[in-house]
Amino acid sequence: MTKKAEIETLLYNALIRGDEMTYSLYEYDMEEHIDYWYKGLKRDKDDLVFVVNENFGHVAMVLITPEKKLYINEDARKQLRKIWLETYDDNMKLMIPKMADELARNFFSENGVKTLHPVEFN
Repeated sequence: MTKKAEIETLLYNALIRGDEMTYSLYEYDMEEHIDYWYKGLKRDKDDLVFVVNENFGHVAMVLITPEKKLYINEDARKQLRKIWLETYDDNMKLMIPKMADELARNFFSENGVKTLHPVEFN
């Protein structure tokens, strides 16, 4: 199995099937980049940005709001499911191959999102 295929499986399991994600991966690899991703969200006028990472079989995700509120891992997945109520699984199935490709090339998968309706986070 290729590295990309392995990552696709890990992402599918974490983002669609609901497997647990790794907080320490967020802390170690992602936390220091929050300001950079937040600036991109503001520059691009996105309604949110979520970033996915994989390392040694572990997956982590952060979702950042325009108010710079952070949702980490399962909380991020929960917020995205709420926002994409009926399209979450389909959106993820479309996005996972691209995310896996980016991660296999040692890049974070950064995903800006624009919504049709105002988003309420809780």
